Amino acid sequence: MQRNNISSQTKKLHEKRPSALFKKFGIEEKWTLDDARAAESLDDRLRFMEKENQLDTPLLARTPLYCRMLCALIRMVPSMRESGWIIRYQF
Repeated sequence: MQRNNISSQTKKLHEKRPSALFKKFGIEEKWTLDDARAAESLDDRLRFMEKENQLDTPLLARTPLYCRMLCALIRMVPSMRESGWIIRYQF
């Protein structure tokens, strides 16, 4: 089993402090994507459209308060601020 794309910085953090849940289910993080446009090289038809941080406020508008507060705390930590994205591509 493998997660979707992650940044190399996040992968290093997970290697330093492995998650018990990842170990339990055998999840391995093998693929990193630091530049969203790099995936375009996988297929000639693939075109990058946009990239948004998953912690951005507009994306969290309908989430529960505790989730928004947790995301606000995560945004305060520079190394975690860019830990996850929502990336849109077009074929």
